Amino acid sequence: QNSLTSTLTQNLCRTSHFTGITSDIGTFLGQVLRGNKANMMKLKVFTSLALSFWLGGFISYDVAKKYGSLSLYFSAALYVLVGTFF
Repeated sequence: QNSLTSTLTQNLCRTSHFTGITSDIGTFLGQVLRGNKANMMKLKVFTSLALSFWLGGFISYDVAKKYGSLSLYFSAALYVLVGTFF
């Protein structure tokens, strides 16, 4: 996940620690509210990552509940596809 995000964002951010992203979102949001838009791109990227994290968690829960351990094949296939084409 970390290397994929780093590659897709040209090392704009790393996703090793979700709490770091959350605190950065808060910092950047505070800057924007004060009129400083220097980190607007990072705010958009980090917010998208956070939303993707939560959405993936909810979807994964439902898929795992329905398909059990077979759901791991979906994750493996998704990583192979993304790794191959990006």
